[in-house]
Amino acid sequence: MKNIKYLASISVMLPSWGCLSATPGPMTYEGCAASKVCVVHGIATARLAEHAPTVQLDLPTGRCINVSMPRQRWEALRNRGPTAITVSGTVYREPSADNGGETVLEINGRRIGYGLCGRFFVFVRDQQQ
Repeated sequence: MKNIKYLASISVMLPSWGCLSATPGPMTYEGCAASKVCVVHGIATARLAEHAPTVQLDLPTGRCINVSMPRQRWEALRNRGPTAITVSGTVYREPSADNGGETVLEINGRRIGYGLCGRFFVFVRDQQQ
């Protein structure tokens, strides 16, 4: 399995938890895809992708972004159902796009499931890391 180190300070803002840190305004899909750190707003839905928890974030434009969220936050979202949130995190490209066929990715001990929303995902750091 691939081990990737944490690269940037990131946070999640959910309605019931409030803002965890100050972040710039939301970005577009294209802006997020081209960045190292991304802030986006949309409707989040908890999903399982390749047997790993993932979040599909539907943007107002009709596109979606894959988000990897700490397990506890993913479970809270799954219990709550689709929810409008703003996420901030490090952008990673799917290894299959760069390394010719990797099917499993693990970052800081968290298994990443590739979703249906493009060739990148936003990794939201666990506050305890």
